[in-house]
Amino acid sequence: MADSELMRTVLVAASDVEVRFGDAGGKCEIAVGPRAFSLAAGEDSLDALAEVLLRVVPRLRRAAPAAEQLSAAEVATLEPYVERFREMGVLLFPGDEVVIDDEPGRRLYSYVARRAADPDRAFMGVRAKRIVLRGPEHVVSVWGRLLSEQAIQVEQADEEADLNIVVASDEEVLMAVNRALCSARRNWVPVVFSPQSVRIGPWVKAGESGCLRCFVPPDTAAGKERSARPGWATMQAGSLHWTGGLLSHLALNALLPMGAEHPWGRVTTVDVVAGEQRSVTTWRDPFCDDCGERSVPHREWVTL
Repeated sequence: MADSELMRTVLVAASDVEVRFGDAGGKCEIAVGPRAFSLAAGEDSLDALAEVLLRVVPRLRRAAPAAEQLSAAEVATLEPYVERFREMGVLLFPGDEVVIDDEPGRRLYSYVARRAADPDRAFMGVRAKRIVLRGPEHVVSVWGRLLSEQAIQVEQADEEADLNIVVASDEEVLMAVNRALCSARRNWVPVVFSPQSVRIGPWVKAGESGCLRCFVPPDTAAGKERSARPGWATMQAGSLHWTGGLLSHLALNALLPMGAEHPWGRVTTVDVVAGEQRSVTTWRDPFCDDCGERSVPHREWVTL
């Protein structure tokens, strides 16, 4: 690739590259995502490679032409390695329509490029999707930041959002939201706080997975309390980052499923006091009052 052509080429450095040089000299290992490459060369050649990998490549942090990110001298230094770095995945070459202008976006594109046949389409699909996060401010402020660090757009209100996350400590409040969102056929996930645990789920995919009503049947016991105030254990910073990190990871899997890796129908309960978490799957009730699409069958008499 000629210098002039490289100057116009849109490229970005992958975020999951690690370079290690052997103590004895003459050897170098480059970890690129799940792959690792071992190189052996003369000391001068390794010095030149180290210059490119450690000083030039890390400056390519946006999806933009090389000329906008590097000097002409740096482009000339990089040019001999471009094709090999492309094959190894050290450099990524997104299309002109792909916008990568922040570190979360670069990390997401690196992740997608390792797993998707069409990374541009998958990446832009995720960046175009929106999540609405509603709940107490001290929870939303932490979780909203964690979701944004996953390169996910977070909104305060959007009727057409691709996913709604609603946080509460009152099961009946979440049941009312469940009825409304199931009726509107919107994807959502309820999160309920109690003094000792945080329950995330079920992850409700409209028309496909079980809803909150499927998971928590109507309570017929008169006067039974269905709400509990969250305690210090579930609201302290470590707990919020633990549960928020899990929620953010699962939200990305919901927006960008890879094979069987998706959270739909899953319920995860985090016991922050015991330091444990467990997951179950909610099966959809076809006769559910909130999400069911079949009516209860009626008995009929037939004359034979």
